[in-house]
Amino acid sequence: MLLSAGRDENPELSQLFSGGPWFWRVVGFTILIYVLLILGLVLLIIPMFIMLFMWWPAILLIVDNKAGVMESFGMARTITKGNWGTSFVLALASIGISILGVLALCVGMLAAIPFTYLMFVSAYLLMSGQVGRIDDLDQGPMDYGFDQA
Repeated sequence: MLLSAGRDENPELSQLFSGGPWFWRVVGFTILIYVLLILGLVLLIIPMFIMLFMWWPAILLIVDNKAGVMESFGMARTITKGNWGTSFVLALASIGISILGVLALCVGMLAAIPFTYLMFVSAYLLMSGQVGRIDDLDQGPMDYGFDQA
């Protein structure tokens, strides 16, 4: 019907229901195109997340270690190697905190953004070995300087 109208022919209502011979070809094409689109999307999204989890500390390495741009990518890869789970949880936590900041009428972002940055900096310092890990701490009771009554 639309092809007829585009060709400046007189479209008829009966053309609307005359697509029977092409029905299964159109269904097959639609299924195939959606499978290919989803596959293409997955092939782009998965590498994006791999690079994100591998290279997120690169900017901190540029500032902290005065590393070059390309050098920082290699150093970031070394730091995050074996810490993919931590990076994943860190990303999920920062997304959740940011959503809460937005739900608080965006005013919460004033606290959420610095807090999530601090989380990433703390993770960078732990992963790079600049601060001690929790399992390295003495397992004895902590003295906080408070007198017990």
